[in-house]
Amino acid sequence: MRTPDRFHLMQILLAVLAAVGVHGILWQGSYEVFSSSVDFNQGALEDFMRVYLPAADGFAAGHEPVAGFLYAPFFPWLLQPLAKLGPATASWIWLCWELLASALLLGLGWRWAEKVGGDARKGWLPLYVFLGALSFPLLHNLHWGQISTTLALLIVAGAGLQDRRLGAACIGFAAAIKFYPAVFFVLFILGRDWRSLRWGLGVWAGLSLLPGFQIGFGSVLSAYAAVAASISELTGLDGEWFRAPNNQSLPSAAARWLGLTGWGLKVCALMGWAAALVALNACARLTGEGGATARLLAFALLLLSLPLIMSPSWPHYFAALPFVQILLARLAGTDRFALGAVAVSVLLSSCLLFRGIDDPDRYARWGLLLIANLVLLPVALANAKGIGGAQSDCSSSPSA
Repeated sequence: MRTPDRFHLMQILLAVLAAVGVHGILWQGSYEVFSSSVDFNQGALEDFMRVYLPAADGFAAGHEPVAGFLYAPFFPWLLQPLAKLGPATASWIWLCWELLASALLLGLGWRWAEKVGGDARKGWLPLYVFLGALSFPLLHNLHWGQISTTLALLIVAGAGLQDRRLGAACIGFAAAIKFYPAVFFVLFILGRDWRSLRWGLGVWAGLSLLPGFQIGFGSVLSAYAAVAASISELTGLDGEWFRAPNNQSLPSAAARWLGLTGWGLKVCALMGWAAALVALNACARLTGEGGATARLLAFALLLLSLPLIMSPSWPHYFAALPFVQILLARLAGTDRFALGAVAVSVLLSSCLLFRGIDDPDRYARWGLLLIANLVLLPVALANAKGIGGAQSDCSSSPSA
């Protein structure tokens, strides 16, 4: 008779095989169909091949960042061994890492969701693996050879690791690659976890300084200045990337939906910040509670808040969405509204709907990934209120 572990392992394997089969049908078993259908470009791992590798290759020579390189200097420093292997070998290694990172991200999402109180619902595991493997943000990341799945993996790891110093170190590692994960240090500040915060900031600072020992600290500062200038030029309300149809940030999508310009666009951006502050207030209550469920929910809320304020928010920036979906589904219990919201989010972020629309530009312009994110926000806020309310009731009750 099979043990439960072997049985669940077989379920996972069958779910993966089913997802691979569905992908084969969706893309007609052809890489050419896949590469020409996911986005406007048709190159394999294009960001890795045309941006990451050239940056790593020229790093030791002190070259300025290549066009479109909006990452910290630590990232090309880290990729130098791959650049020495040549494009063909490096691309295969990167592809394997992308697949492994996606699998680890889905695995950690389930592992952390199991910590949520109540029935473990093991029967959900194969469904979660199947639907997670069909998540469009993960596929979009794979198509471009992007780093977003790796960043999402580090953030989700930082959310659930019991050793909070190690969790903070994961955030520091992610922030040393790309700047926006540093926002998750806010949760350590709100929770007054100063020891873990020092660890995380120390990892961030230490990794950020490493390239200076190779190319000089002056060159590192120049690289940071060049990246900051590029970000400012491309990502503002008048920037080229703000107007891109793939940008799933709230102001950008609202500009496409409603034709907003000028003050109307600025008001929309302010509304996004206001909603993010509401979520941050909920995060403050959750981090004060201190439990594992509250901490996971705080990370989920901050992940859901990023598209409200961060532009651009490319489709692969939503790589952590399966983690948020399974967490909120676990917290929902029998709440039909919450489960319905999660189901809508899963559908809108699925490759099944993407291929059903069969037009990447239309899928992007409609802002369906943003909507998949937004429908989860009230569910997460309601859960945060419930957890915070339970804590208040416990703290106000008389001692026995």
